[in-house]
Amino acid sequence: MTRPKLSDLSPEHQRQAARQIFRKGVIPQLDKTVHHKYAATRTEASGHVFPELAGRSVSYTPAIVTAYYLQVKLPEPVFEYRFHPTRKWRFDLAWPDYLVALEVEGGIWTGGRHGRGEGMAADMEKYNAATCLGWRVLRVQPADLCTAGTVKMIKACLA
Repeated sequence: MTRPKLSDLSPEHQRQAARQIFRKGVIPQLDKTVHHKYAATRTEASGHVFPELAGRSVSYTPAIVTAYYLQVKLPEPVFEYRFHPTRKWRFDLAWPDYLVALEVEGGIWTGGRHGRGEGMAADMEKYNAATCLGWRVLRVQPADLCTAGTVKMIKACLA
């Protein structure tokens, strides 16, 4: 099953989503079947895409991330992109035409998978295999997924 893209929404629903996200700072429920593991908590407003929600937990669905990236003139990312020909590895976000991927490293401060030895070793294997296949892999914390700094990194790689 493929995940719905923002571009799959009607133009009116796209405009509604953009208004909710960028004018009101409201997190819309675009599609109840779309859930994603990205959650962010930001203690200060600087650099946060939703300054009204600073200090609160924010869940970034693929539709919200896509709407933000389209708003800042990035190409639409592919979520959970399977990049390896034989392994079941997936990138959190990818731009396959550019061989650029973005990995969201959650749980690094709470002892989650990405912060423990076994998880870090598995990530190294995955990222090294991706590099051998020509991919450039960017890594961010969930809180930095929708920030100007991340956008700047992605644009530099896509150029």
